[in-house]
Amino acid sequence: SPFGELIKWHGVNTLQDMLMPFQVSTPKLFYEVLDMPLQEHEANKALKVSWHNSSVDEVQVLSFSLDKDSTVAQALEEVVRLLPAQATSQGGGMAQPLAPRRLRMVEVYNHRIRKIFAETDRIDWVKKQFGTIRAEEIPSDELESGPDGMIVQARHFYHDLEANTKHNFGDPFMLALGAEETTDSVRNRVQAKLGLSGEEIAKWKLAVVLSGRVEYLEDGEIIKNRFDYT
Repeated sequence: SPFGELIKWHGVNTLQDMLMPFQVSTPKLFYEVLDMPLQEHEANKALKVSWHNSSVDEVQVLSFSLDKDSTVAQALEEVVRLLPAQATSQGGGMAQPLAPRRLRMVEVYNHRIRKIFAETDRIDWVKKQFGTIRAEEIPSDELESGPDGMIVQARHFYHDLEANTKHNFGDPFMLALGAEETTDSVRNRVQAKLGLSGEEIAKWKLAVVLSGRVEYLEDGEIIKNRFDYT
């Protein structure tokens, strides 16, 4: 089977150089037929992007290549182009095509959103080492969030009280909080967003995790107060 590094466009000058990877002679060369010239292929970056719907479910994994100097905004345009026609945004009661500038690209690692990429970031900076690159539509409540509200990351976890450790699971998501929004209101919105039954959501506790410390929320509590330190 193939071993060693790929031979770059300007990586070697002679056949002997090709047959001596890492100074070890080999009698075989392996090749792959590309759909573009090698020089152009090396100037591109391959991306694998997981498209998630408004319920945070993975719908499709998209693989494509763009020039390394392309931006995240251009990558999101490619995501829209590759998605099937049924991928639509629900606005005003009627289906509308997805707009790239209403999308975002995030990196998810250990079931947490590790980074939200700016549209101006170069895709060459998008590293998929241990996590997943995800694209999703930005919900309207985030786009319309006022100066008194805030946007927080929501994730699933269970608290092992005996070992005093927290373990994340599932798919995280961003959540807009109103200035006076209560635990009950957020619970109802999370239930609707994730399509949970009343029986299932009743088993969930909502908590704020600050500096690794878990603070469980009371019913009717204004959540944003937990984040106010002034």
